[in-house]
Amino acid sequence: MPWWAGGTGLAAIMESPSLSTETVAAVVPESTLSRIVARALPHLPDVMCLHETSGHYRLVSHQMREVSGWRPSELIGQNPYDWIHPDDVEMVRRRYHDAILRGASVRGRYRFRHRQGHYVWLDFTGVPVFENEENPRSVSSIITFTRDDTSLVHAQEAALERSNHLSLMQEMAGLAWFTIDFESQSVKHNEAFVELT
Repeated sequence: MPWWAGGTGLAAIMESPSLSTETVAAVVPESTLSRIVARALPHLPDVMCLHETSGHYRLVSHQMREVSGWRPSELIGQNPYDWIHPDDVEMVRRRYHDAILRGASVRGRYRFRHRQGHYVWLDFTGVPVFENEENPRSVSSIITFTRDDTSLVHAQEAALERSNHLSLMQEMAGLAWFTIDFESQSVKHNEAFVELT
């Protein structure tokens, strides 16, 4: 059985952050890739998953439990689209999943249902795994690295709300104002700023 196919031994590895490298190496078949993955998984800060081209989970690292409340063994064989927020499904499929199947690496953000029922924002990177490196169209599986971005999203939303509130107050007072969004490299301003400058 390939190292990524699941099985009880690998599921135990994925769910235990404290297993030693020697224990991992004893359960995972000896190949260069599997040894590298087995050594890295317990120490990764992000969730690492291996997916079928359909999206179904083949492997889920133990970090998933901290991020989403789900144990890796509960997700193996399941389709992540069942957990993605309904408003994000089409965007994830079209913008990220389809691009990976065409051989591109992607980075994005979407909402994922936590075991307790609420949604968390996940920032992820997805890369294709090719059946044959000489043929970049032969995607055989997908690897994703994911982290919880909920706090950052909420902080950005709060900052935007404060900025909008401040802009409204300045507008009502007749003050000139401008803001710079460094992420999108855009500038917003009011009419009073245009008149002043």
